[in-house]
Amino acid sequence: MDSRLSLPENSHVLDQSQPTVVFNEIKDETIGNIRYIRYDQSLDTLQDILSHLYRMNILSVLVEGGSRLLQSLIDSNLWDEARVFSGDTVFGSGVAAPRIRGIKPKETLAGRYPYKIFINPGQTGNK
Repeated sequence: MDSRLSLPENSHVLDQSQPTVVFNEIKDETIGNIRYIRYDQSLDTLQDILSHLYRMNILSVLVEGGSRLLQSLIDSNLWDEARVFSGDTVFGSGVAAPRIRGIKPKETLAGRYPYKIFINPGQTGNK
């Protein structure tokens, strides 16, 4: 999702190397491997967008989003698994990270850095 199409055109995600779907509020267009799909943020819900992807036969989605998008997916119970990576840097201020409450994560390491894997027990495939 890039509502205002503000990603730089030279971003890796837009490099044409893989089929890519970009939901936005500006245009419906296909350019090479990139399919732009227009949506209305005030009318279309996250469920609508995921249903659209399902109709396109896209059954798995990796979301690398901002705090607001990720928290919306969590609050709407529209997630199966979350991986939370941590590093050494401590930020004194900024946007708070999304919160997953009531689920004990599996804790592991990626190199020397800790990360947590949360599995959503509310999803049918995870029971």
